[in-house]
Amino acid sequence: MKFERMPIEIESPEEYGYDKIKYNLSESSVTDQTLESLDIKIPNLTLLYNEHRGETKLRKLIADDAGVSADDVLITSGAAGALFIITTSQLGSTPNSERNHLVVTGFVV
Repeated sequence: MKFERMPIEIESPEEYGYDKIKYNLSESSVTDQTLESLDIKIPNLTLLYNEHRGETKLRKLIADDAGVSADDVLITSGAAGALFIITTSQLGSTPNSERNHLVVTGFVV
């Protein structure tokens, strides 16, 4: 079996070099950080629950670049959520479609 690396893998920490990365926030095992530890100062930051499909302006920018409608764009906070949405959307939701099932298992330690 011939394995071909995906172009996005060039940006991976393994390829780029861990020694060049000060804060690797893309790893799922990254330790908790504070804004202060990252030297980020955001005065009067308001935290709120935003639009569930993603910020309208960001969706519009992405849609304009891709030549689609902003209604066709969904922003997720990570790959796991996006992959779950993609997977469940493939299960068949139209009338008379074949009934498919998805089994999700997890372990609690």
